[in-house]
Amino acid sequence: MKHARLPMQILSFKTANKLGGIFKGLCLRISKYVPGLKYDLIKADYELSRTEYVCYSLTNSILIGMIAFTLLFPLSFGIAQRTLPASLQIGLFASLILFSLFFIVYLKYPAIIADKISDELDQDLVYGLKDLLLQISSGITLDQAIANVADSGYGQISKEFEKLTKDVRSGAPMADALEKMALKSNSRYLKRTVWQMINSMKAGTNIKGALKTVIDELITEQQNNINKYAKELNLWTLLYMVFAVAIPSIGGTLLIILSSFADAGLSKSSFILFLVAGFLVQVALIEFIKSRRPMINI
Repeated sequence: MKHARLPMQILSFKTANKLGGIFKGLCLRISKYVPGLKYDLIKADYELSRTEYVCYSLTNSILIGMIAFTLLFPLSFGIAQRTLPASLQIGLFASLILFSLFFIVYLKYPAIIADKISDELDQDLVYGLKDLLLQISSGITLDQAIANVADSGYGQISKEFEKLTKDVRSGAPMADALEKMALKSNSRYLKRTVWQMINSMKAGTNIKGALKTVIDELITEQQNNINKYAKELNLWTLLYMVFAVAIPSIGGTLLIILSSFADAGLSKSSFILFLVAGFLVQVALIEFIKSRRPMINI
């Protein structure tokens, strides 16, 4: 278990918790409108209550808004020579926007971390399960085989098996410990595997057969995901070429020609803005393509 660490956080959890005490009532009310946060915190392995996390996020977001106002107000009033009311409006508006954006992102952050953990689990799950199946087939008990996989360096799956081993050694039945792991995980592959194992244990059937079936299903599904991504990649490559080559060159030329026909010259700043917008679209496309890639180690 661990405490949350937010992106661009200013205060640590302990400091934010002390300062955020004055917002405790407000945090409690806000937390009621984010019911899924409780489960996201558990899946992200954060040792915080829902109300504590909301206070933590709220305090850091308020400070970010205050810093934005402290920076923008002097720039607007002193350097840009705007009037005091206009400078106050700019500073307050910008700080309010930043506060809102960061607070929303912070509330969604545990879900993002939970999904990241799930992706890391899926990367090494097949290799970890193959090792587990091999050890069980060699006559090693399930408890010991899981403990061995936990020490084998299979990334996130080894970490999950390490927690499972601790639960079992502390006295929890294996089926209950497996169920707890499945409920805490966002990985549908791991959930499917664990429920198959639990059903086999409760039915008294051979767990090796269940593991082999699950491994074969996971491999087939991963291969299908790779083939699907390869087909999608043709479309994304075409779109990227359009925004990276066609639109900047042809679009820029057309803008210049059309502006001359309309007797309204294209300013340098407008052309730079056009190029920057094209670049940002390219970056967004690259990140989108990366996000579509199946999280599989091959």
